[in-house]
Amino acid sequence: MTYEARSSHEITDAAQKNPDSLEAKAFARFCAIMGSVSGNVALTMGARDGVLIAGGILPAMSDLFAASAFRERFEAKGRFQGYMKDIPTRLIVQQYAGLLGAAAELVSRVGAAAPMAAAAMR
Repeated sequence: MTYEARSSHEITDAAQKNPDSLEAKAFARFCAIMGSVSGNVALTMGARDGVLIAGGILPAMSDLFAASAFRERFEAKGRFQGYMKDIPTRLIVQQYAGLLGAAAELVSRVGAAAPMAAAAMR
């Protein structure tokens, strides 16, 4: 079997349009692996307050991600499964979440005058 090179947009589009496609199966596998790894990190770090997933193709594929085995694999940690069930996971879909968070932190540390001072320096 041979495959031709395609862009990431073509691959994600095919995965969304046809749930039986190779692209959809690859995305499902990606989500499952990411669930296992995220669960391992959460367990190792004691992330009781939650795990935030951000960036990449996931915001554009949120429906497929929500239906994937991500959460099942996140929780599948043997005797720690009950502990893992209580850890929330959230997908960040805001495009500029990092910049908005940084701006909010700046305002909280420096005060409301900081954005005006930064704008005046332009």
